[in-house]
Amino acid sequence: MGRNKAGREFAVVAEEIRKLADDSRKAAEEIRTKVAISPGTRSRPWRMPTMPGVL
Repeated sequence: MGRNKAGREFAVVAEEIRKLADDSRKAAEEIRTKVAISPGTRSRPWRMPTMPGVL
């Protein structure tokens, strides 16, 4: 495989990774917003449920 082709393929993969990271950031922000406006979140902090025997 030539250097130019490998470079182009790398650029395509890098762009897809950037898009996925942006989508992930947007989804996380949406979740934060929804949690912030949910009733009772200020008076009752949310905690991840614990499971016996799991760290």
